[in-house]
Amino acid sequence: MSFSWSRPISPDAPIHKGPPRVVARDTYYQVYAEYDYYRLKRFKHEVPYCHRRWDAVLGCWDVDPRSLDIVRRIYYSVYRRFPVEGHAQAIPSATDTLFVYYLGMSHSRDDGSRCSLGCFISNKNTWDVLIPESVLRAWFGDEGNTTYYSLLGVHSNVPQEALRAAYRRMAKQWHPDVCHEAGATERFKAINAAWEQLRDPASRARYDAALKLAALVPQDELAEYQPPLRCGLLTATYQRGVYYLIENISAWADVESGDTVLTTYYDDGIVERWTQKEKYG
Repeated sequence: MSFSWSRPISPDAPIHKGPPRVVARDTYYQVYAEYDYYRLKRFKHEVPYCHRRWDAVLGCWDVDPRSLDIVRRIYYSVYRRFPVEGHAQAIPSATDTLFVYYLGMSHSRDDGSRCSLGCFISNKNTWDVLIPESVLRAWFGDEGNTTYYSLLGVHSNVPQEALRAAYRRMAKQWHPDVCHEAGATERFKAINAAWEQLRDPASRARYDAALKLAALVPQDELAEYQPPLRCGLLTATYQRGVYYLIENISAWADVESGDTVLTTYYDDGIVERWTQKEKYG
C-alpha cells in the first residue's frame, strides 16, 4: 500500500485541470485539484498530516473538514473560486471498539508528527486508522525507549504473575513460524530475552535498577517505533474525519476464533495467520 503523493496512479483516474472541485463525503471532503509543485508543498506544510490523505485511485486529496478553510485559502488565491458540493462533518469525539486488522510501524511524517497507520478488515486496501506514537507508547508502557517491559507490551509496574501471560501473548504474535515480517526473528529473540530477565523477581529487580540509571541518558527520538501488537479489538476514544484518529486506548484484546488467535503482518501485502492459543510460549 505505497501511495503516490502527487499524481493519480489508476489509469481510470483523470488528471484534473483548472479550478479545484470539492465534494463532500460524510466525514471528509475530496479535493480534486490541478497538480502544482509549489501549491502541493504549501498544502502539505499547512494542512496537518492527520487531516489529509492522498487517494491514488481517484487522484484526489481527502481533507478533514477542520482543515477545509486552509485549503480554500490556498486555492482561492489562485482561482478566485472554491466551489464545494455538499457538506461533510467530522465526528469530534466518540468511544467504541474497533477491529484494527493491521497496524504498521510508526514513522516520522512530513509535518514532523510521528504515527502509525492501520486498516480495518472491511477495507484492507486503505489506511483508515491513525494512531499517534505517543498514544501507542502510553498504552504499551514505552516512555520513549524500548525496554524489556515494552517488548512484552506492559508497564514496568505490572504484577509479577501477569508477565507470563504478556510473554505468551507476544510470542504468539512474533514467532518466526507465524510472522514472516522483516525483523520478526530478531523481535522474537528480544521478547525471549525480556522474559528470561523479568521472569525471576530478583533479576527483575536488578533490571529495574538499571532502568532508573538509563533514564538519565538522552534517548534517540528519531528511532523507529514498532508497536508490540499489530492487530486487535481496540476500545478507544477517537475523532473521525479523514482517519479514525485515535486519542486514547482503554483496552486492546486479541482477535480470537474458537481456540485460535489472529496474527497479521506485512510481507508485500497484509498476511493473516491463525495460531492455536496454547502454541508458543
